Amino acid sequence: VPRAHDSDGKVIVTCWVDKTKEHSQDSTPPPPHTPPLRVLTLQCVRTAPLHLPLPAQRRTDMSQQPALAPRNAIALVALCALFIGSTGTSVLAASHVEENAGVCIADGHFDAAHDYFPHKVAVGSAEHFSVAYEKSYKVLTNKATGETYVLVQCGAPVPDAASLPAEAKVFTVPVKKVALTETVQLAFVERLGLLSSVSYMQWAYLATSPCAQALLASGDIAELPSNRTQVVAGLDVIFGGNRASGRDSPVAANVVSFSASADPGPLHRAEWLKFMAAFFNAEQRATTIYAGIEERYECHAANAEFLAAAVEADGGERPLVAWMAYLAPAAWNHNQALWEIHEAAYKVDLIRAAGAEVPPAAAAGNVAFETAAEFVRVALADAALVIDETYQALSLEDFSANLQLDAVAAEDGGDASSRRRRRQRQRQRSVSDLPFWSVAPPRVWRLDGLGNAAGSFDWFEGAVAAPDAVLADIISVVWEQWRPAGVNRGEAHSRTWLRRVEPAASGDSRTLVGPAACQGDAAAAAPAAPCSLWTADLARDPNAGSNDGGSDHADEEGGGAAGASDESDAADEDDGASSIVGGGANGAVSNELSAASRLSTACSAWAAVLVGLATAAAIVGW
Repeated sequence: VPRAHDSDGKVIVTCWVDKTKEHSQDSTPPPPHTPPLRVLTLQCVRTAPLHLPLPAQRRTDMSQQPALAPRNAIALVALCALFIGSTGTSVLAASHVEENAGVCIADGHFDAAHDYFPHKVAVGSAEHFSVAYEKSYKVLTNKATGETYVLVQCGAPVPDAASLPAEAKVFTVPVKKVALTETVQLAFVERLGLLSSVSYMQWAYLATSPCAQALLASGDIAELPSNRTQVVAGLDVIFGGNRASGRDSPVAANVVSFSASADPGPLHRAEWLKFMAAFFNAEQRATTIYAGIEERYECHAANAEFLAAAVEADGGERPLVAWMAYLAPAAWNHNQALWEIHEAAYKVDLIRAAGAEVPPAAAAGNVAFETAAEFVRVALADAALVIDETYQALSLEDFSANLQLDAVAAEDGGDASSRRRRRQRQRQRSVSDLPFWSVAPPRVWRLDGLGNAAGSFDWFEGAVAAPDAVLADIISVVWEQWRPAGVNRGEAHSRTWLRRVEPAASGDSRTLVGPAACQGDAAAAAPAAPCSLWTADLARDPNAGSNDGGSDHADEEGGGAAGASDESDAADEDDGASSIVGGGANGAVSNELSAASRLSTACSAWAAVLVGLATAAAIVGW
């Protein structure tokens, strides 16, 4: 069983026997006493740099060797299983496995009865695409644009046009050279380990992927020229936007609309990995990657619900998270400044999956305001945390200026002689009482934690294909002062995109990456978001601010429970718990999960023992 390593000792390629079968070379009877030809099919797992080719199925001629006895075959498989187990299950779960055919069918060898796509994808969450398989071609539909793509295995005949959907575009797969017109497509290609297939990119300077930047710097990826006719003949596919237009309009024969950003939910968007993979015959890879994303997302959501239930059992409320943006006056909005609460489906889903809730204004559809004072006093009145998506607002001073907080605060303390104004102020919070602003430091976050030197945000690129890590980011800021007892929350999750907004004097806290950050294996570059279900009681940090949706607020000096600290300081804090949260319903949930965890651990231990005994017996027999 061959195994290769890189300089860090990480497994690059592991191959094992998948199956054996007898195979007759032709109809001529073999000479007497000649054992049959046996074909050993090897399956391989790859965690290699992009330039390392994935081995195809190999055939070993065993005609000159003694026939493999059944018990020897069993022992060989057992040894292979033992070896694979020694490399760690995490390698198998995260690696690239054998795929659908990566080469063309040889001339004269097409078999209409053979299934050339043994690995198929099933669409679960995504609403805007579907896929159907035939023996030698697949039909992919983008429901958002109404486009249909027929993907024919290379070397197979193109189906009769009468049997295909009207105006369907036909492509030969697997594709080898592609062009991208949006950086979000880059994240999906890279996550699949197929970055080397990208020949051109539009808006290439906006790419935040370090490995893509390295390929751009080396010339392996070039800027897509404005005159597409110069390069279109050498490309298999141009991936266009949600509704490709202009030079890359849907009528162009080799343009495919990629609509991941338009699918409504976080997992919906990530499942477009399967859409992209269909063009590369990489369905098995996409299925494995997406299954991991989905599992981790649901695990993080379960942990957040565990936290929210604990707070509610203790008499608190789920915190309100205001996802907002300030739109400066411009020609496109008729020079009218606007303040918005974002209500995009995937953002609402993320907030609720994090155990929080959206402000009543967003729930009621009241999302756009024409004055800062109304926005602050109505939309942000009870927000325990703000995620600011304003394009340019790096510091707290920028945030305050965009919301005109000084002017609104001055109005709070101004003349209130009229009855109407007095009554109005009694119903609205003053700036000093805003839950997210009255704590120290203010609970204001941005999505620009990771980007490049050109000012591009990875939020619009890598985050779309990694909702599990996005949710972990959001949970870490919504519940920054809560954690399972005995767990240092500074070690639980390292945020990728969410950044606490700080005063300008603190400097630029963004992480800006360049080509030097490329580690060689672009497929492994996705942010890590490991997750295990929490079963311990929960403790609140004694130095953290209240997080019960704004019912308790610190005084203006930031004393009391107001000192909510960032995760970077968590390692220096005492891990002791000041108060245990989780009586009543929370305690029952904790006990139930603890019992399930103990049972699972016991079952796993016994299973390991049985596998070990069976393996040992097989080895002795061999």
